[in-house]
Amino acid sequence: MRLRTQSFAEWQSDQQRLVVSPLSITLGKITAQGNITWEDAGTNSLTRARLSADGSDLGGLLERLSQQRGIEADRARAEVKL
Repeated sequence: MRLRTQSFAEWQSDQQRLVVSPLSITLGKITAQGNITWEDAGTNSLTRARLSADGSDLGGLLERLSQQRGIEADRARAEVKL
């Protein structure tokens, strides 16, 4: 099986931060959109992300990624904030 993918992203950066916004990626029949920010925080780093995903055939996507088809759903939607 071939996995169709599309992606789109723009980024901005300086010495303290990298921001990818907007970020959009389509894997099979699932599309995720949002933004991701990485920031320097001294000896550590800080990652923030806001993403939403919407689509169908989540089980098929898992199979295409060489995973077990552990879920069946006609429709899938998720919102993530880190």
